[in-house]
Amino acid sequence: MSNSPLVSYTQLSPCYTPGRVNYTRITPHCMVGQLTAKSCGAIFARRSRGASSNYGIGTNGEVGLYVDEKNRSWCSSSAANDVRAITIECACDLTAPYSMNSKVYRSLINLCADICRRRGKKKLLWLGTKSAALNYKPKADEMVLTAHRWFNATACPGDWLYGREGDLANQVNALLSGSQIQQAEQPKEIIVDSKLDTDGLVGYKTIAKWQQIMGTPIDGEISGQKRSLKRYHLAFTKAGVWYSSGGSMLIEAVQKAVGLTGKDVDGQLGPVTIEAIQTRIKTDPDGYFREKTAKALQTRLNSGKF
Repeated sequence: MSNSPLVSYTQLSPCYTPGRVNYTRITPHCMVGQLTAKSCGAIFARRSRGASSNYGIGTNGEVGLYVDEKNRSWCSSSAANDVRAITIECACDLTAPYSMNSKVYRSLINLCADICRRRGKKKLLWLGTKSAALNYKPKADEMVLTAHRWFNATACPGDWLYGREGDLANQVNALLSGSQIQQAEQPKEIIVDSKLDTDGLVGYKTIAKWQQIMGTPIDGEISGQKRSLKRYHLAFTKAGVWYSSGGSMLIEAVQKAVGLTGKDVDGQLGPVTIEAIQTRIKTDPDGYFREKTAKALQTRLNSGKF
């Protein structure tokens, strides 16, 4: 099984299951953030993340490879689906309906068409419902679109794309009828250049600006935080922190920048890290990320440094 020639960036993830005989499905996903292919790859490169996709499409339309097509990714909350599917993460807005720009959507069409062509498939089907798709036995020259939300309580791939799955299939089928696949644009990094409001509320814009300055992937969220630390995160919006496991690349970079070492560099935004941040930005070091700390951070980030 070959990989797509449309790939312009490769970062293979350790999160996959080796080997599979065949695949007859394509499952597009939404990244929930305007990430580049490189940024998404950096996230999946962490074993502690416990997730991956075969491909990713960055906000500029570039295509990244994270798991070889010959292997199963960990993407759709369903091993039974993923062993049959090529999974594709797509850059999108941070909030519902998780809209994708035209470059991302065009690259998704091209990539799906390329997958079908290399597998000798002449038609991509969108059957509209979970029961219809999962009970359908594709013909030798067919592939079927499936959706993450069918296997877990998630909005993925977002209402924007879910409402266009039929159009996606039609566009792919038009290409399969003889049109040439278009090469995706080369990757470019997201630039976060707007000034932050010093409102004492840490959400997507503040975190994205912080990530840009620290040189970590930009997705506007602090991921992998222990739920027990939530009481220290008083100034963060609900969407600003993702409580699970594995730690945050941003927070690891921050911990190193403020001089923490050893076990204190764990990617977790706990009281020790918050106190070190507060000392650096010259506000009261009490270990709680309150409004005053958030305003001091925003002011410092607006100066172009941490």
